[in-house]
Amino acid sequence: MYKLKHALFLPSVIIKSTVVLTLLAPYAHAMDLVAFGNACLAEEAQLKTTKDKLDDLNAGTRQQATQNTSQSSQLDSVVTELADLQDVMDECQEVDRNSSYCHQIRIRYNRLVDLETDLRLQLAQQDSAVFDEDLATEKKLNTAKYESQHASFIARCRDSDTHYQLLNDPNAYESVCLKHNAKQSITCSLF
Repeated sequence: MYKLKHALFLPSVIIKSTVVLTLLAPYAHAMDLVAFGNACLAEEAQLKTTKDKLDDLNAGTRQQATQNTSQSSQLDSVVTELADLQDVMDECQEVDRNSSYCHQIRIRYNRLVDLETDLRLQLAQQDSAVFDEDLATEKKLNTAKYESQHASFIARCRDSDTHYQLLNDPNAYESVCLKHNAKQSITCSLF
């Protein structure tokens, strides 16, 4: 009798388990899509951080180049003014070299010579930093690495069947894109 009771119970358990699994299967699939979506959002955030760092590095290089241009033009104006003052100093030597005016010209000339020296030194230091081959190579490698990671991310998190399923499953889409306010992200957009 005991065996018969368990024998009758076993098909009932199997049927109930099958019904429960059948009812829960879409939710399990949705949970996989949620995990997929959350992983894609995390990867997208990490890629954005990497891109921001690369942009900052490139902006720093551009800013350095702009600063070099500014200092170079300042150096040009200093050199021009020095040439003009040299002519005035030559006249002072001939006319009245101990006059107050000539004394002021010599002070101005000496300050400009110091400024010219400082500007040339700064430009030389900046040029060596800007054109450092290791830095340029590192930037190229970092950019190539980012572009490779971004292409891989796009293939997996935007151009894949799983991504399309995420967008078409209302439960998964809501869990990933609406909870995190990520509607504008690559992960939550169709294109």
